[in-house]
Amino acid sequence: MSENSESVHLWHRNASEVREIARDAGIIGRIVAHNERWTCFVPFEDGRSEFLAQKASGLALVWKYAEDFGLWITVFETGRHVGNLAFEWGVPATPAAERLLKWLTDRSAQEGLDDVLPLVAEVTPDGRNPKEVRDTVAARLGIAAYDWLSPQYARETPLEEIQDEFPEVEDVI
Repeated sequence: MSENSESVHLWHRNASEVREIARDAGIIGRIVAHNERWTCFVPFEDGRSEFLAQKASGLALVWKYAEDFGLWITVFETGRHVGNLAFEWGVPATPAAERLLKWLTDRSAQEGLDDVLPLVAEVTPDGRNPKEVRDTVAARLGIAAYDWLSPQYARETPLEEIQDEFPEVEDVI
């Protein structure tokens, strides 16, 4: 089974702030993990990630990963849609993606992301592994959690099953 993930990452927001943003927006879901840079939230309902990102003050990313197709990051700042990054396997990046990647790097990345773009074009059935690109982008951004997270997974997986990996996990209802 191929991985399909979707999550929201809020920049410099702690779990308490993300809980408040989600409740104010009427979105139920799960705070999976947080670090000094990002808090990761997964809505229980499909299609609610962008809505939550629009309600957040500051920088917010909607992370969508389909192992067989690519990685898409939708970027919001203070509720405004800034742009989309599409890392589609085997397809070279567009100049617009390069500009947005630089914008995002200037605001949030621990290291530059420009060397990731050539990797994307190398993801083919006989070439580079898509998880390598996914993991590199997540590490450079300092994302707290991203692997196998989706609304369906969040709805169907009891907290107890993931507390070993994510001890601070909590449901927002």
